[in-house]
Amino acid sequence: MTSVIRQVQRRDIVVHAVGLFGGDTAKAVHGRRELEQLTRETGGNAYFPVDTDQIDAVVADLARQIWNQYVIAYAPLNAALVGTYRAIRVTAASPGKDHLEVRTRRGYVAN
Repeated sequence: MTSVIRQVQRRDIVVHAVGLFGGDTAKAVHGRRELEQLTRETGGNAYFPVDTDQIDAVVADLARQIWNQYVIAYAPLNAALVGTYRAIRVTAASPGKDHLEVRTRRGYVAN
């Protein structure tokens, strides 16, 4: 999985996943963990509907999230493009009672 995450990070790809796993077998638990790690590292989200009847709601939620996303840019102090991985952390605060959810990749490769 680590090599897949590196490849996706190098290409600046956000991965969203829908996992259809039956039951709580060891294989299903492992699959969920793998999808959660991949989506977390790339700034995406993993969905695990219990049955196929929930897929429409999952797709609607994913579309809503994509439609309501923002893009934030910054210029790093270290401008050297040496192919190293750089960790980032983004936080947000709301002056009102609105709940803000920040989902971003954990870093990027400086190329």
